[in-house]
Amino acid sequence: MFETLRKGQAVCEQHGEYERSEIMYGPLGTIWTPCPSCEAAEKEKRDMQATEEHAKMMRDHKLNILLSKSGVPRKFKGKTFNGYRPMCAKAMARLTEVVDYAALLVDNPQQPQSLIMIGKVGTGKTHLACAMIEYVIRQTLKQCQYVAFSEVVRRVKSSWRNGSEESEQDIYDSLASPYLLVIDEVGMQRFTDFERTVAYEVINARYIAENPTVMVSNLAAKDLKPTIGDRAIDRLRENGGQALLFDWESYRSSGGVQ
Repeated sequence: MFETLRKGQAVCEQHGEYERSEIMYGPLGTIWTPCPSCEAAEKEKRDMQATEEHAKMMRDHKLNILLSKSGVPRKFKGKTFNGYRPMCAKAMARLTEVVDYAALLVDNPQQPQSLIMIGKVGTGKTHLACAMIEYVIRQTLKQCQYVAFSEVVRRVKSSWRNGSEESEQDIYDSLASPYLLVIDEVGMQRFTDFERTVAYEVINARYIAENPTVMVSNLAAKDLKPTIGDRAIDRLRENGGQALLFDWESYRSSGGVQ
């Protein structure tokens, strides 16, 4: 319980003259009320801090959800561009090109370009592709997804079963919606007309949605079109889509870090 004892004038160094009150706070004694303009400014500062903290909490929550649902394999979770160790000049050049491409996805989402990363096993393609997902999610808070091509094929085949919870079209629609999709391990299995059709449908759905696609493969450059198909590759190369060749010695065989 408190009681106003008296009122008087005071001068604030920042806001000038103001009216203040001496208030009795029971056994705690008396206090003089502070400058109301200072109080209002302090409240505004506290409110702003609370708003910023809430926004950060919500951003962190969304970020964690996007990262957890990105589909990146456990082995490659948390991979970064800084964690990639280029072992030769070519590897350094590819790292720079992938970093530049990731920056393009962040800075120019209105001009989507796809990317093909092909070459030898163990040269860090998947590391860089997963680092790209991590980077773009953190910078944009947009959905980015990793999927192995064999998983796409398995889902499509499963959709034909009686009682399947998703249709083939549902699968293509779900893969078209993320802002960035990394399709890894393309060409590991024997490509039939069916696999070529699936690859084209996924890539074409994303082309229509104007979302960038990154395709990762251990195929040699000369085998790319005969295996994947002209139509799918042409879609990836439209609008300036690049193909990056990783053709140096494997990190694994040389004892390097991926």
